[in-house]
Amino acid sequence: MNDKKKLLKWFTSEQIDEILVSVHQLTTIAENASVDAIVFYKLTSPTSVELFKNRITNSKAHFYIISCDFEVALVENSIVVNQKEFEEIQKIFVRLIYPLHEEVKLIGVTGTNGKTSVVNYCAHLLSLINIPALCIGTMGISNGKEVIVEDAINTTPSYVDLMGLVFKFQDQYKYFFFEFSSHALFQKRLLDIPLDMAAWTSFSQDHLDFHKTMEAYFEAKLIIFDHLKNTKAKVVLPKNDDFSYKIIENSKYKEKVIFTKSLDIEKSKVHFVFHQGFNKSNLEISLMVLAQLGLDKIYDLDLSGLMPPSGRFEIVKNANRYAVIDYAHTPDALEKLLGSVQKTFPDSKITLVFGCGGNRDAKKRPIMGHIAQRFAHKVIITNDNPRNEAPEQISQDILSGITDLNHVEVVLDRKLAIEQALSQQSEKIVVVVAGKGHETYQEINGQRSDFSDKQVIENFYFCSPQK
Repeated sequence: MNDKKKLLKWFTSEQIDEILVSVHQLTTIAENASVDAIVFYKLTSPTSVELFKNRITNSKAHFYIISCDFEVALVENSIVVNQKEFEEIQKIFVRLIYPLHEEVKLIGVTGTNGKTSVVNYCAHLLSLINIPALCIGTMGISNGKEVIVEDAINTTPSYVDLMGLVFKFQDQYKYFFFEFSSHALFQKRLLDIPLDMAAWTSFSQDHLDFHKTMEAYFEAKLIIFDHLKNTKAKVVLPKNDDFSYKIIENSKYKEKVIFTKSLDIEKSKVHFVFHQGFNKSNLEISLMVLAQLGLDKIYDLDLSGLMPPSGRFEIVKNANRYAVIDYAHTPDALEKLLGSVQKTFPDSKITLVFGCGGNRDAKKRPIMGHIAQRFAHKVIITNDNPRNEAPEQISQDILSGITDLNHVEVVLDRKLAIEQALSQQSEKIVVVVAGKGHETYQEINGQRSDFSDKQVIENFYFCSPQK
């Protein structure tokens, strides 16, 4: 049965013909939807009905397809279906409205840390051999060299929004690299997106406010295997990592994985930040993903111009002083970051400025405090994005993991905390600012204001009189 006939379950033949002529966009974003859009919206409880109605106040959407499991009054030009039907209709309309070229390749990357780096490296590496590629994730939409669209709503957009982006850009780009979050995988936000290749970068504690246990978190990540397009598609894993071996212990996955190979540092001429640690591992994953897509010549490239994406081990230098900006916001990421800083600057001590996000997994805060104490000569605890949580409570949670407070301060104003660290810096001290990376905002009490770690550092280094 073809897709148009399948739609007869919910629409008349005349409605289908009219929709296929009038509709050119599918979205889950109800606000300000255009006249040529179908909005897919999931109502989770009777109380969400009013929120939905408020959101469509300024919407001009052609049609609304609503999923809910309770009685609800229809809005004009809408149907209400169950969850299974909701998913089925999305798939049908994606095939009809967003048909993809056969040569388009879709690649998904999951992992606690490293997703953004890997998708950006993949796109950047392809640009070096004149193959246009696009990456979609935390930093928005990028071609690996520059951001085309900033601030994606989620790390992983919804199925229809993601496929709409691929359809929109498929005439310009052949390869699309996506960050697949555990939330998106668990919530089946990606439905049946078929992946030509995938990667799993790392696994460590995070998002336990959502998944509750590490076992549930791990199972959510495993769902990426269900998206592999065929037997040729594999999931690239870092070699010598405990979570990688845990995966291949299960015969269901053993034949679906491939491990990275060591980077030839001398041959590739990579910048020193890739000589060891997580930066090296993420680059090795990226190279293997591309090699498995048939682009083996990627290993022969001169990679001397390759650098981490914004806010990922990003180095700001002023004369003989260095600051490192990184998005590290999990225990594993912070530990690997500080370990890499130690190896990159072996003769220097570390001053660390960091905090933890509010309304997120609070169990990791004392762990991160303990890690900070182990690696840093001085620690300044500050605000990250406290959101709607009391900053004082977050800092106390971090402090509870620190046994020696002699070289620890709490300066909740993040700008002042960074400036204090820089003002006390000597040539033998590297200032590490962790947690927010590329972000250009700070969220306090539910309000976002402009804020950039990099801008604060550059202003201090280059624009202000230093004592």
